[in-house]
Amino acid sequence: GGRRARFARVASERGLTVHRGLVLPFGVGKGQDAIRSLVRSLLGIPSGMSKDERLLAAEAALRKHRLRSDQVVFLNDLLDLPQPTEQKALYDAMENASRNKGKQGVVSSLVSAVSSTNALLAIVEDVHWADDLTLAHLAELTKTVADCPALLVMTSRIDGDQLDQGWRSTTDGRPCFSVDLGPLRKQESI
Repeated sequence: GGRRARFARVASERGLTVHRGLVLPFGVGKGQDAIRSLVRSLLGIPSGMSKDERLLAAEAALRKHRLRSDQVVFLNDLLDLPQPTEQKALYDAMENASRNKGKQGVVSSLVSAVSSTNALLAIVEDVHWADDLTLAHLAELTKTVADCPALLVMTSRIDGDQLDQGWRSTTDGRPCFSVDLGPLRKQESI
């Protein structure tokens, strides 16, 4: 939409790097979910990169962003990379809650590291389609951006909006502001 594009352009003009994720309807775009897209954007990985190129980007991220060695399995998952044999057994043995917590930690670490060199704006669109896992990631991101030079903007339709009081209670009281926008005027929708 025009307002989101304008908002991102103004942020970019003011020196923020802009990173995007889009929540897709259930079953659409496997591997292209909002969190994975955001991670690829943070690491400068364009879509369509080969497995070998993503592997090199992951290795560079570990060095550049000083991720811990125990975070490798989670980064591999987020970048749709195969797990090395010894790590695969470890990852397969983990409970889902541990895997998800580990991935949330990697995303938070990346946002903190990237924003330490340049303030950033993360935009996640169409949150009304988000599943519980994505909503948990977004709650963790809300906590992260409160403590570093970053801003998280999420868009949602009023119908199906999931950023309610229940979700806000998972952000540990971090500041969240809602802006309700009316319908676009004809000239804004072009």
